[in-house]
Amino acid sequence: TNSLINLPNGYVFGKEYDKLVFRKKNNNLNEFNIEFVDNFEDNNIIITKTEVYDKSNNAIALSYNEIKLPLIIRNKNNGDYMEVLNLNGKKKLSDIFTNSKISAERRKIYPILTDSNNNVLWIPGIKKSKFAKEKNEKYDIILICKEK
Repeated sequence: TNSLINLPNGYVFGKEYDKLVFRKKNNNLNEFNIEFVDNFEDNNIIITKTEVYDKSNNAIALSYNEIKLPLIIRNKNNGDYMEVLNLNGKKKLSDIFTNSKISAERRKIYPILTDSNNNVLWIPGIKKSKFAKEKNEKYDIILICKEK
């Protein structure tokens, strides 16, 4: 399904799921583990606080009573899992990324929202955890993501 060929001058060419790609190889992985305050921005995504509730996977509403602050934005770690919203049980983040057809290279740098207890709360734009609140439930914070 996925294969890349290394080309001269640091470029790669190949297939990632249903796309043909030709790009400069990303040797400088954007690894991060930072406290989320009001916004986060990397090369692909922007995450900000908002007042507008959105039911899609591009936003999440959270209650301070159920999570441990501060919120952390970090990369995926080996063995990470999420207790997915409306699913009884845990699911590996690697499986969620595979099912969402996120390339192996992008998985390494994709931002993940966790609380201070290292509970994965949200994979922006992809999946919400059991900690996500519906519009009719009590929530204190809403975050939204947009792709660049």
